[in-house]
Amino acid sequence: MKITCVCPTHGRPYHVNEALQSFGNQDALSNIEYELLIFNDCPEQQLRCDCGGVRVVNSPKMYADLSEKFNAAVNLCDCDVIAWWEDDDISLPKRLLQSSSMMFGLRVDAYKQNRAWYWNNGDITGRPVNLFFGDAIFVRTAWRGATPGQPADRSAWENMTNECTAIEEYPKPDDTYFIYRWAGTGHHDSAVQGTNADRFASFRFAVTHDPRFQRGEIELVPAWAHRYDEQAALAARDPGRRNKT
Repeated sequence: MKITCVCPTHGRPYHVNEALQSFGNQDALSNIEYELLIFNDCPEQQLRCDCGGVRVVNSPKMYADLSEKFNAAVNLCDCDVIAWWEDDDISLPKRLLQSSSMMFGLRVDAYKQNRAWYWNNGDITGRPVNLFFGDAIFVRTAWRGATPGQPADRSAWENMTNECTAIEEYPKPDDTYFIYRWAGTGHHDSAVQGTNADRFASFRFAVTHDPRFQRGEIELVPAWAHRYDEQAALAARDPGRRNKT
């Protein structure tokens, strides 16, 4: 069996490096192969990666509609199970093991948690948050596509759950494996009002004018900017405390 983690990205290899580290730290599953698919549609950047289990696709097309980009990325998957892998969020080492075990154990087609650690400028706290899609895992045949013109993460999850069995749950702090990062990571298209194209235009302007933006071939290297695993462990022991990186 193979689980493909789908990571759409645009212009932010500094975040993808952390996504790579997050992927490489995942707890092993017996008889299950992990793959990370990095789907890049930034024309100024050609991403490369020599890490095992990682496949990089540099799309010749730039997608102004994130829903269409989601669909294009999933269409490249030849696997049994897909796990969504946001480029600017962090999955703790237990994520794939725990989420796939829950999905298979509950005999459902899709699974996600409705609670995450919440990271803002180095502070991490626990809070309920509807992630829509960020930590979703689902069988490949459950994919019904994101709806073009609509928010990609919400429509993708809703389209699946309308036609298959899915579970969303609120885990205990010790079982929370997803860190949703907001302030301090740069621009978020979900913070912009308007159409998908409007949001992408604003996002692309911000990313390409960021001083970290590079052009040309870029070698991806796994790296964490912070010790998110230690930070989350502190938060799990004392959920009401603000734990700073």
